Amino acid sequence: MKLYIITLLFFISISVVNGQGIDFYKGDIAGAKEKAKLENKIIFIDAYTTWCGPCKWLTKEIFPQKEVGDYFNANFVSFRMDMEKGEGIEFRKKYKIRAYPTLLFIDSLGNLVHQGVGAMKAEKLIELGKDALNPEKRLKELTERYENGERDTPFIQKYLEVASGAYIDVKECADWFFYTQSDEDLMTKENIELITHLVQNTDHRCFKFLVKNQDECQKLTEKDLGKYIENVFYRKLYIAERKDKETYEKAKIDVKSSGYKGADKLMAKIELNKLRYANEKDWEKITAKANEYFTKFAPNDSDMRNEVAWSYYENDDMQNVNLLKIALKWAKESVELDEKYMNTDTYAALLYKLKMKKEAAKAAKKAIELAKKSGEDASETEKLLEKINKL
Repeated sequence: MKLYIITLLFFISISVVNGQGIDFYKGDIAGAKEKAKLENKIIFIDAYTTWCGPCKWLTKEIFPQKEVGDYFNANFVSFRMDMEKGEGIEFRKKYKIRAYPTLLFIDSLGNLVHQGVGAMKAEKLIELGKDALNPEKRLKELTERYENGERDTPFIQKYLEVASGAYIDVKECADWFFYTQSDEDLMTKENIELITHLVQNTDHRCFKFLVKNQDECQKLTEKDLGKYIENVFYRKLYIAERKDKETYEKAKIDVKSSGYKGADKLMAKIELNKLRYANEKDWEKITAKANEYFTKFAPNDSDMRNEVAWSYYENDDMQNVNLLKIALKWAKESVELDEKYMNTDTYAALLYKLKMKKEAAKAAKKAIELAKKSGEDASETEKLLEKINKL
């Protein structure tokens, strides 16, 4: 009797586990379309690749969740497809898939209804699914309305948000829309966030508007406008520096004359990175320049501390223990300023390089934990932990 009860409970537990999460159709795309037609449903397609870290995270952490399964199993026929194998290759070309994971919603005839790109947490994935069922919010109808001539501001804002989020080319629409907006019109949360998402050109009128009105615009959004502006200017300088000296000098003049308050900091960052990316690295000089940059310009820059510290770990020619300890200090400061997967992984890696086994193992385990929460691929950190345990 005990054996029977245990066996019965085992099968019940298996059925409960299997009942959780999204139930993906196991046949081919033609079969999924037929099933969708019979059930009068839309098809949800996870377009993935085997090397895509965020794809793996969705598969492991999000798709198996009960709330996700309950919603998607009730409303969609779900299907998964490797974009680099079999019918996925032609599928990728047909739907112009350029990033992974791409999450598509198509009807039984294969018409694209809605689309999202990137890994997302359960609530966001369910929200994407709800939008795919709502003609007021999904890509298909928004595109049709745009093509039919609808141009009022709230609609265009929504269309640009959804279409650009689906990696649809909306440059023509965005250029037209932004240049129909007055400076007063631009001063809204919706328009400011569209600019940060769509404008990457320092000569663009809207970019210049944000630079000039950064403090006032920042009050209207939670996005870090300072970081956005710095990244756009940095890209301009980075490209110019690699072209020739004359172009680079002109680009520096343009940045300094733009009114951007962080111009001096940006120049210092560029000069530091030129040393870091040089073929022959002078580690003493890099260390001095980095210390100057962090002290004078970036006392609270967590990301740059992490980036510079990582370069000390990944370069095999960097074996100076004293300099590695300075890099470890930067990595620790980065974590203290803003703890997340990437900088905690860097901290663990430098501890490992310095043969500090106990501390390295603790940091690596913490990094893996943070990766699971944020949806990042921790496979490299897991390999690092294996190496740490062998010390």
